[in-house]
Amino acid sequence: MKSLFGNLSAIWKQILGLSIIILVASALGLGIITWQFYALQARENIIEKQLLRNDFYGGELIRFLNETIYYNQRFRQTADNLLLEKSQSIWNNKAMPYMDSLSKSSRQEESLTAEQEKRLQKIRQDFSLLETILEGLKRETDEKTQAQEFELQIVYQRLNRNLELFLEANQIDIRLNLSHNRARLQTIYLIFIVFVVVITLIGFFYVIRILNGLQKGTSMVTQALQAVAQGEVPDPLPVKFDEVENLVLSANAVLDNLEQLKKLAKEVSQGNYDTHLRVFDDKGELGEALAAMRSNLEHITTENEERNWINEGLAMFAEILRGDTDDTQAFYDEIISNLVTYLGVNQGGFFVVESQSDAAVLRLVSTFAFNHKKYIQKEVGLGEGLVGRAWREKDSIYLTEIPEDYVEISSGLGSAKPNSILIFPLISENKVYGVIELASFEPLEDYKQDLVKRLSESIAVTIARAQIDTRDKVILENSKVMSKQLKEQEYLIRQNLQEITQIRQNLMLTQVDLETRLRALNESFCMTEMDTQGRYLLINRLMCETVGYAESEILGKHYTILLREKAKTVVDTWQSIVNTGLSVRGEFIRYRKNGEKIWFYEIVYPLIDAEGKVQKVYSIGFDITKQKQQEFELKRRLAVLQTKS
Repeated sequence: MKSLFGNLSAIWKQILGLSIIILVASALGLGIITWQFYALQARENIIEKQLLRNDFYGGELIRFLNETIYYNQRFRQTADNLLLEKSQSIWNNKAMPYMDSLSKSSRQEESLTAEQEKRLQKIRQDFSLLETILEGLKRETDEKTQAQEFELQIVYQRLNRNLELFLEANQIDIRLNLSHNRARLQTIYLIFIVFVVVITLIGFFYVIRILNGLQKGTSMVTQALQAVAQGEVPDPLPVKFDEVENLVLSANAVLDNLEQLKKLAKEVSQGNYDTHLRVFDDKGELGEALAAMRSNLEHITTENEERNWINEGLAMFAEILRGDTDDTQAFYDEIISNLVTYLGVNQGGFFVVESQSDAAVLRLVSTFAFNHKKYIQKEVGLGEGLVGRAWREKDSIYLTEIPEDYVEISSGLGSAKPNSILIFPLISENKVYGVIELASFEPLEDYKQDLVKRLSESIAVTIARAQIDTRDKVILENSKVMSKQLKEQEYLIRQNLQEITQIRQNLMLTQVDLETRLRALNESFCMTEMDTQGRYLLINRLMCETVGYAESEILGKHYTILLREKAKTVVDTWQSIVNTGLSVRGEFIRYRKNGEKIWFYEIVYPLIDAEGKVQKVYSIGFDITKQKQQEFELKRRLAVLQTKS
């Protein structure tokens, strides 16, 4: 080794020493820059995981809070202890763990601001207050329940709002950290380029100073280095002098890599990460570091683009699903057309589950292909074909090997089989409301399938809401019709009673006419006759059929036989009729022989003699049980809708 260095001239010893210094400085700088790059990369991954984790915990917490409130309200409406147990189970096993997880995850963030800490404290306080109110609702009396429920709604809405504000602010803070982190990555990358250029220029300047004393052979290298010093990259130098041959070869290699580095910097600055340019052939520490940096930047950019694409899609369809669903056909058309267009597939079909006389089927309600709506009629049974199979199994199907009998995609230029199919059921609370079928000539990427699956439950919930709205409108219309019929029947009874009174007061009417009218009433309405003690003297056939008693079981019995525990509530009314001779009309509850409760609309009026004393009491009316049941069902549905709103 000593003999080798002894044979070198003083100039070459200086050059060798300078080369060693440059290599050591380059390696040290490269090591520091590479370490910083990977450290920032790891920090970015941690920040992204925090964003996803907080979004997940917050979203799940909101969902389980909604379920807890929903089942608690159902319990207070129905007094079903199973609903209370389910509400408590969701609260203890779902809501509380996710609240703890959100708190722990947020405390781990380095960027948690004082404002976010205060908002998180408010969320925990409202959460504890909500737990206290829910516990209190189980023990409070009816007089305090209304106030508790009002306070429950206020705390629940405030908690929801604070959660949404916390998650939004959390996303903004984390995205700001990501932006700062990526800015630092770009700064490190620029520092790295400047570092390489500066080190190279220092070396060239020093070599130029040393080689100024060499003979003419060194002037060629000097001129080339001067050109590089002026910001130009000259053509490769010819090898003419043996003494500077290695220097010229090294200079040519540096010039070539500088040219590649310049081109690479331009490509990367324009976002073109898949360039085929290679610096130092992607070998050595510098070449491998540049290749790894380019690959990581490309991967990060791709993931961000996919994530932004999914978020934009979720926001767009959330706006569509919040729209008006009165026109269900327009709603189906808008969903499938936007889904096909946004995913970039060639064709899509929207199936909805409909109940028929014998069984439920999937009916094709909307088809969209090649930017146009298609008018196709089709029904699919459970387990029939790929669509029916997805319905039965409640799971999505993705195929790239298409069956021979599968339908072709048709356009004005012809038809062809698709190369990929995605079929996914629309499920909410383990119930399938519909199926969407998508076909494309290109494979459907995983992130696109992820968007479709995340949308499926939201679409199912909207379909369920639209179906409930439609049913409620029908029930409301039927109720209006029945109410009108009830008024007409009441008017008819009033008219008939007026006629009966006129007949009784007008002795000029014949007995035959009176019997005819009474017979008509007897066939159309439930009629009874009682003495002043309340014992049945007469009961017609229609009344016996309605209450389920034989005539012999009723005659001579007190009127309380049809009232049971309700008898005490009508004692004063009966005495008022007997004492004052005034008639009473309205809705009354009776009980059939089997104990079933029924409703009557009745007019109870006394028969008064010439002295003004009550001799008998008559009752005429009709069964309104069916109308009352429909009225109760309508009120229950309206209460459920108001609770969900």
